[in-house]
Amino acid sequence: MEVEDKYGIMDLNGNIIIPAKYSEIEKFGDNFYEVKIGGKTRYNDEGLHGLITLEGNTVIPIIYNHISMDGDVIICENDEGSTLYKVIQK
Repeated sequence: MEVEDKYGIMDLNGNIIIPAKYSEIEKFGDNFYEVKIGGKTRYNDEGLHGLITLEGNTVIPIIYNHISMDGDVIICENDEGSTLYKVIQK
């Protein structure tokens, strides 16, 4: 869903799942959503990225310039360097 150039997620009945407060939101892997705050348009590299769950819980703080995934490793990059996170399943 989009509200005033901000994005979130709602179900097919119109119930808000994740409020529209992000510049960008998209599915990331099986269990997460990559969100972006800031940036002039949805499809540029400006702004900060992080990962949240469908419940809106922050998994990786929204402090990174870029996030990618290589197998079961999440690679987060910002001006200070790279941080790696390993995905584990129970």
